[in-house]
Amino acid sequence: MVPAVVLAALIMGAPTLRGTFVGGDDYRLVLNHVLVSRPSLAHAVELFRIVHRDLYQPLPLLSFSAEFAVAKVFGLFERGVDAGAWLFHLDNVLLHALNAVLAFLLIRRLASEEPRAETNHGEDRILSNGTASTPATGDYIAFVAALLFAVHPLQVEVVAWINGRMMLLSTLFALATLLALCRWMRTPSPLWSVLVPFFALCCAISKIRVELPLLMLLVPLAFRRRPRHGFWLIWAASTAITAAFTWINLQATDEAGMFEGAEKNLLGPGLARGLISLGWYFEHFVWPRGLASWYPAPGTVSWTEPLTLRAMLIVVPVLGFATWCVWKLRPAALGFAWFLAAIAATLQVVPTRNALAADRYMYLPIVGLVWVVGVVLLALYCRAAKRVQSAVLRIGVAVAGGIIVAASIAQSWHVASFYDNPVVKSRRIADLFPDAQHVWERAAWALYNVGNYQEAIDLARRELRHEDPRVRSEAHEAVGAALIKLGRFDEALSELGKGLELASDRGGPHYRLGWAYEEMGCIDEAIPYYEKAVEIAPLKNPWIVRLASLYRDRGRPADARRLYEQALRNNPYEVPAILGLAELDIAAGTPEKLAAAERSLLSLLDWYGDDPAAWANLGVIRARTGHVKEAIDAYQQALAIDPLNAVAAANLGQLYESMGNIRAAEQAYKAAEESPGITLDQAVVIHNFYLREGRPEEAVTMWDRIKQQLGSGTEAKAYANFARNLTTSMPRPFDPGKHDNVGVSEFPPELGPDTAKVNHPFEHASYAYYRLLQGAPRWAAKRADWLCESAGNASDGPAAKEQFLLAMGIAAARLPESPWPYCLAARVQLCGDDPKGAAPMIEICAQRCHDDECRDYADRLKKMLGEL
Repeated sequence: MVPAVVLAALIMGAPTLRGTFVGGDDYRLVLNHVLVSRPSLAHAVELFRIVHRDLYQPLPLLSFSAEFAVAKVFGLFERGVDAGAWLFHLDNVLLHALNAVLAFLLIRRLASEEPRAETNHGEDRILSNGTASTPATGDYIAFVAALLFAVHPLQVEVVAWINGRMMLLSTLFALATLLALCRWMRTPSPLWSVLVPFFALCCAISKIRVELPLLMLLVPLAFRRRPRHGFWLIWAASTAITAAFTWINLQATDEAGMFEGAEKNLLGPGLARGLISLGWYFEHFVWPRGLASWYPAPGTVSWTEPLTLRAMLIVVPVLGFATWCVWKLRPAALGFAWFLAAIAATLQVVPTRNALAADRYMYLPIVGLVWVVGVVLLALYCRAAKRVQSAVLRIGVAVAGGIIVAASIAQSWHVASFYDNPVVKSRRIADLFPDAQHVWERAAWALYNVGNYQEAIDLARRELRHEDPRVRSEAHEAVGAALIKLGRFDEALSELGKGLELASDRGGPHYRLGWAYEEMGCIDEAIPYYEKAVEIAPLKNPWIVRLASLYRDRGRPADARRLYEQALRNNPYEVPAILGLAELDIAAGTPEKLAAAERSLLSLLDWYGDDPAAWANLGVIRARTGHVKEAIDAYQQALAIDPLNAVAAANLGQLYESMGNIRAAEQAYKAAEESPGITLDQAVVIHNFYLREGRPEEAVTMWDRIKQQLGSGTEAKAYANFARNLTTSMPRPFDPGKHDNVGVSEFPPELGPDTAKVNHPFEHASYAYYRLLQGAPRWAAKRADWLCESAGNASDGPAAKEQFLLAMGIAAARLPESPWPYCLAARVQLCGDDPKGAAPMIEICAQRCHDDECRDYADRLKKMLGEL
């Protein structure tokens, strides 16, 4: 019997092995949870010290961590995160099979207790008229029940969803607790009296089962024996453990705002909600169609609405049948008691979750219902045996059972297909409940995440038929985000503006508007929107880190530091914030700050040893402090983890070049050049290397390659267009004392005084850019004047002016407080007869001027504008 149960469970779960990480919790609690995805002994200990999102569940997370360790040994994630998902799914399937076996053993034990030899009054316990409860009948009941437990479609969500591990492990230890208690009831011993509360503890730290003490009380009922004093001590210890962890989880859930959200969304009589939930569970147990990972909960319920009346038509007959079972089929009565005790905590009589029903809530309670089915089917078989030949009856039962199991497996495979990836999961929900709020928006985000932006827009717009302004606001946000990805910025700004008007108290539209302006290169316009988003959602670390990064780019290190520290208060393991603070200390450059950055990075590497950015920054610190060998080791460690880490490769190239090892330097520069994340500063370093080596054609090839990598419509491509023309400019002499973290430090060229005009209009852009970085705006201004004089007679004059404007855009990003990039951009626009474009530049120029030379230049521009 046990092999058949195991085989059925494995067959049912087999299709889930092709699935990926599909739910939000798969990312929050598995892939992106540093303590989980970076397995170590220290992390394992830490998992038991913190609450995980809104629940305390360290044991399942520890199992995920163990899987990451195995995946790392065998390189399962080398082809992407989803390439190793099958290992997590496989363990879920194996745990489900183990739970099916435990359910079989427990039901067999309880359904066959107590046999005739051990009855207190010498009378048989009756299963049905004329059939006594014996160990053999217990086997049959348990086999049918365990087989249904293994293949029922309601079980699919827990098995197919990686984060269903919480339910699988808590059920495993709940069943183990009860089996150990049964063993103690038969043969009391210290071992079993310890194992019962131990398993109860393991259950509590997997996912709290508040119903476990009630289920434990079913054991003496099944034994029909007055509990000994020792039973109550064991029960009290297990109940105390359950109560303590229930309180911990209630606190965590309350702090996460789950109770508040449920109270706002679930209105009406609590008993009516519980009735509707029971009706749903009974209906889908018998006819498991229309299953999905989420079901819309009616916001307001009443006793007179059709949904409640329909539930009554289902629940009342079922409860009537349960009452009959109490008198006629005592084992079935125990099954009903199990179901009601186990499901009660999920019924939203008192709102705790914004959901009335979920497949996963049935994983443990369904043991009671399949138990009832086993008892009823055996009773029917016993009655039929009096009228039908046994051979015919057995064949008929085998055929009928095979059909039911096969049909259940087929339906389970069908349901499992909806968990293959986030797109099909979200589309399944939207197709089932097309009129529910948010379903199309969630499907749109799933498509957005895989790059299907136009289809995401089409689906998100289906939400606009709803009247709720927040729903419409979120739909506009999804549409706007997809439009940004498509480069349709005007439309995106319009959509996001509508979303903001509908719900200005939401952080999403503010954040997306900031992102849109940032993508357009309008950083000053982006920052206020980011700031408002962070004000509304102070716990949203990705938003906080993004704003901190912009503060750094705009020369506001104090504000960036404040935000990084806020992110770390939210999550002490926020890696980008730790790295950001370290880089701020590196940029400060004092011995004290460098030492602080080194301590921070070493602490990070203790628990995140394969982070290439941390190793690269550590190399920067050691290079600055004169520890060249240690710096090289750190850069090489970063490149061993990420061979295309541009920061480590470019910095390592500079170190080798300063040591005269040109061959090693070139190899390092080549690695940086091939990196898809190469920055302008890093490219300029490589560019200058090629020019120093007398190989300008390779610099041109590099810029062409970078331009192709960056694609179209990005500010970075504009950088590449401009920087390609730096091949005509004077190379920067290499200064071995200035090798630095490329992208943090600046690289002002060491040019001589300008005494003559350059020979080609394109060269004005590079010279002006370099002069601004040198702090010599007078010479940069001359370049703008000379360009205006020479471009008019050159066939490529318009292109030269475009390059000059791109150069000034780059200079403005590098010198956020300087007025001169705007002043010189306005000068070139004026000579190109573009007063409309020049006017706002002149205004910014005049506003930012703080010296007479700049003010005079601004006045000159205003005069020129007035003359056009």
